[in-house]
Amino acid sequence: MGFGVSGILGAKLAAPDRPCLAVIGDGGFTLTPHVLATAVEYDIPAVWLVWNNFSWAAIRDIQYGMFGGREIGTGFYAGEKREPYSPDFAAMARSYGVEGITVKHSDQHGDALGHALVLGKLCLLDVHVDDKVNQRWTRFFSYSRKEFLYCRHSRGAYFSVASGRQPYG
Repeated sequence: MGFGVSGILGAKLAAPDRPCLAVIGDGGFTLTPHVLATAVEYDIPAVWLVWNNFSWAAIRDIQYGMFGGREIGTGFYAGEKREPYSPDFAAMARSYGVEGITVKHSDQHGDALGHALVLGKLCLLDVHVDDKVNQRWTRFFSYSRKEFLYCRHSRGAYFSVASGRQPYG
């Protein structure tokens, strides 16, 4: 989590004539947002697409599976009514001197991504997505803790996750 935010700079340096896109989550991006300063300083024209689901949803989904539908500290909420909250990543990017674009509707995504890829300069897309959609690999953790431990020890849990196969199927 968080590697793609910085790793994209190495990819762009290795392939300077090719568009380079990092597809990352909002949680991963919050680990190393300062990489934008490095990209500006060295003029490395990478593109970041931040899937912004207002949470550390991968961790949340693991908690749901491991702890009977409960989670703590993985959703981002603010205010008296505990409304979903997230930093404005596009504004953050602009504060570094990077073009920042917010995408709130799926019908805007294609145009925004196309623009970012042909721009030829640093760009960050803050793409708001539904936080209720579970990432495919976290479905594995919907099994109970007992089932998870069985899979881990007898069936190779990590292989199941990486291959996308269900642990019992």
